[in-house]
Amino acid sequence: MKDSERYDPQELASLSPTVRYDRLLEAVFPHLNAVHGIDRSRRYWAIVLHRYLRKCLMAGDVGLDPERPALPPTHDNDILGAYVGGGGKQTNLASRPSMLRRVKKRLPAIHPSPAGVRTWLRLRQLRTTLVDRSPSILFGFHYFHVVADLVEQPSAMLQLPRQAIPASPAWDARREALADAESDVVWPLARLALRWLPTWYVEEFDARDASVPVRDPTEREFHASFLWSPEGRFFIARHVEEGSALTMYQHAGTYGELAEDVAHHSEAVISDRFRTWGWELLPGDSPLLALRLLKPPGQTIRRLRPVPRWLYIHIRDPYPWFIGETVETQDRFFAELQVAKAAKVLLRPRAVPGGSSDPQIGPRARSVVAGIDGGTLSWAKVGNRSEIVILDAFPTTLFLECLHAGIPVVAIVPETVCFTEVAAPFYEEFARAGILHANPESAARFLNSLDIPRWWSEVESSTWFQEYMRTFCRTEL
Repeated sequence: MKDSERYDPQELASLSPTVRYDRLLEAVFPHLNAVHGIDRSRRYWAIVLHRYLRKCLMAGDVGLDPERPALPPTHDNDILGAYVGGGGKQTNLASRPSMLRRVKKRLPAIHPSPAGVRTWLRLRQLRTTLVDRSPSILFGFHYFHVVADLVEQPSAMLQLPRQAIPASPAWDARREALADAESDVVWPLARLALRWLPTWYVEEFDARDASVPVRDPTEREFHASFLWSPEGRFFIARHVEEGSALTMYQHAGTYGELAEDVAHHSEAVISDRFRTWGWELLPGDSPLLALRLLKPPGQTIRRLRPVPRWLYIHIRDPYPWFIGETVETQDRFFAELQVAKAAKVLLRPRAVPGGSSDPQIGPRARSVVAGIDGGTLSWAKVGNRSEIVILDAFPTTLFLECLHAGIPVVAIVPETVCFTEVAAPFYEEFARAGILHANPESAARFLNSLDIPRWWSEVESSTWFQEYMRTFCRTEL
């Protein structure tokens, strides 16, 4: 059946983001099966493609022209790099599993306590466990030192080295077949997704897919967070296709907070269980811990002492289509903030790969703030020296990190944001307490006369705040 017979573009435009994600996946993966002469399941392709399809949805949401010349078929995580200034990174590598995981993360300091010794021994076990001998495999964890003690079985860390794939005469034919498929596609976003498909999923697919050794899949269980690398997604998809179980873990904020969140939806539908930071929304959601907030020593935000520095942070990505809103919010905030208060502010723009952060800073802010952070200091070093943090958009992981570290925080909520049924009651309380504001003027006026220590002490002692922390920032079982 042709796409024109299945999808009405006007109807698609009115659908929720999660439904549009599902429709986009359904519009793309049958063509990939046909091009490669295989019959892989929807779940297989959802694991492999989910990050790429989310980037395509972003492109459609901000109105990028689907008919523009295709970007180079690069790594799907860099697919929008050309719009930022850095361009996509050419990636022509395949994956082969390593029998041992070489841990590159700095190990936590060994404390002279029984718990510290157990943690060190556990990490040593992870470093030396053979993947083939472990029924439970950790992959893609930033904070595996915590997860290691929480998964149900002894676990090994999986490393996937890369290897270049030589070109094949058949590669051109695959692109031609996808180009022919576009003629039956009426939804512009689906045409864009087919046209931008990275080499990983078209020319190099068979080599990458075949490079995954599938051993005893029904006895394997994967524990994964933030499936950034395509080779990792291939490895897990092949095993899940053959019967392995997959548990995904929340790795950032906004999950459970934003209604119709594509990030949560796209990861929940590929997993047998989705471990959250304390909340439940979908049937597979299972509360655990806010693992990202349990970072190793030296990487976490620790409050030192209050100092008269206010930190104003840009939350929106530095894509050109977001910069106008960033600067407008900034201008409106500093137009209302008292000059003496603005003189305390350190402005922290988002880093722009291969470019400059200057477009994110309006002339008003530049003339009144105490300084501009060039992005060279870590968030932990900047945050733990701040008396209060002002976020120009919400929700974001930084908000939760501030709450966990005990840093007073104020955030501006964009008009388009809708919250989940779990989050909404809490955020009504945050708004009444002056933490969340509907516009930048309200936030600035609130800060002009605020006694920060007294205000924040009252916030942290409230019953609803403690319940919120247990729901969205759980750090104790």
